[in-house]
Amino acid sequence: MTARTYSANLLSLCTGLLVIGLILHFGAGSRWFSFYGWASLALIAVTIGGTLIFKRYRTLGLRRWPALLVMFLIASACLIQIGFWAMFFSTDAQGLALAAGRSMILPLIEPWLPLAGGISAIAVVWLLGRGVYDN
Repeated sequence: MTARTYSANLLSLCTGLLVIGLILHFGAGSRWFSFYGWASLALIAVTIGGTLIFKRYRTLGLRRWPALLVMFLIASACLIQIGFWAMFFSTDAQGLALAAGRSMILPLIEPWLPLAGGISAIAVVWLLGRGVYDN
C-alpha cells in the first residue's frame, strides 16, 4: 500500500466515521449516543484503522506489535463501556449491583482517565503518522 493510498483510506475512514456518528446521534438520540455511541465509533475506527495500519506497516517492513497493543487496549475499553451499559439496561437486579460497583470504582480511576485518553491519543497519532511517510 502506497503512502497516498494509505492517506486516502484514512481520510475515507474519518469521513465515514463522521457520517456514522451523525446518523447514530440523530437517529438513536443523544442519550443513547452518550452511552454507546463514542465507544461504537471507536470500535469501528480501531477495526478498520488497524487493518489499514497493518497493511501499510507490512509494506514498509515495520513491526506491527505496537499497533496491535494499542488497538487491543482501545478495543478493550470500548467493549467494557458497551458491555457495562448493555448489562445495566438489560437486567433489573444486576443493574443495581453494576451501578454500585461503578460508583465505588469511578472515583478511584476518574482522575486518571484524562491521562489515559491523552496517552491513547498520542499513541494513535504516532502509529498513524509512522505509516504516512515512506522510509
